[in-house]
Amino acid sequence: MSQEIESIVDGSSPGVYIIHWSGLGANQVGGWRHAYLAENLSAQVSGGFGAGAQVVFEGSNCTPPRASPVKEGGTPVAFFDEGIRSINTRMFWIRPVVIGGDPSTKLDVDLFLSHRLR
Repeated sequence: MSQEIESIVDGSSPGVYIIHWSGLGANQVGGWRHAYLAENLSAQVSGGFGAGAQVVFEGSNCTPPRASPVKEGGTPVAFFDEGIRSINTRMFWIRPVVIGGDPSTKLDVDLFLSHRLR
């Protein structure tokens, strides 16, 4: 599993970041990364889910982070197959969690964050 943070700096997109976790396997937890209380978040999950895997997110506003499920309308943000979803909850820390799966589970998670610079 690897983790990367890429700051998109092209002059037209200040305050835009992509956080990347790659190679998440069955029942693995990605490392905590700063979400910077971003106003816009969207997640993309791709790769092989194997048998019965899902990806959920945990967030925290504490330091050190304490895991709490990221929910939208009372329902955890969860991926059961590849896709992109918005996350409308603001938080300081975030990480993906793979629940279930099998030896063939290998997932990449990309989180797009943006905020207005003041």
